[in-house]
Amino acid sequence: MLSKVAAWFFFVGGIVAAVLGIAGLHVEVTVVGLILACTAGLVLLKLRTDTEAAAVDAETAADEPEQADQD
Repeated sequence: MLSKVAAWFFFVGGIVAAVLGIAGLHVEVTVVGLILACTAGLVLLKLRTDTEAAAVDAETAADEPEQADQD
């Protein structure tokens, strides 16, 4: 949970830095902000897929005892 909050914080911070860099015509700030936002976005996607995979694994594990009783 903490990693998800931190990733969102960095994502929003990167977007804000990119917007401020564009508004102030500072290329370096814009590039750093975009790199930060893209990296945080990829981390958020990874966390999302890990959470969904864990939910599917838990659901599969819950279904397995029922199948064993039928055999």
